[in-house]
Amino acid sequence: MIYRILAFIAVYVSLPLAWVSLGLFLALAPARCGRFIDENVISLPRGGRPGFWGKLAARAAGLALIAFAGRFVLNLAALLQ
Repeated sequence: MIYRILAFIAVYVSLPLAWVSLGLFLALAPARCGRFIDENVISLPRGGRPGFWGKLAARAAGLALIAFAGRFVLNLAALLQ
């Protein structure tokens, strides 16, 4: 029984942490994140350095992930009350 509770807690703690860490990576280092994706996803064509709009889109996606994680945590907290 205790292992089920610990597994439940581990899943619902690790999900928001992963979303926040990816969101921070996108928001704070959009060029590095773009190069990381470009090097690891072979199906994408090779591109140059990301321009202003590419960095802005990466930062917006990062902030959206952080907001999604925050909403997830708030909804979970409301569910547990």
